[in-house]
Amino acid sequence: MILAVERSDFPIIKAVTIYVAVATMVFNLLADLLYKAIDPRVVLK
Repeated sequence: MILAVERSDFPIIKAVTIYVAVATMVFNLLADLLYKAIDPRVVLK
């Protein structure tokens, strides 16, 4: 990633940014679902 920034390789920078954003959303969703499974008092809206 640092090498891509140094070389101004924008397609690589965009791809890594999108992958990190998607991974963050997936992990947040999994954390929410896991929290719901562990604590039945939690109500998802």
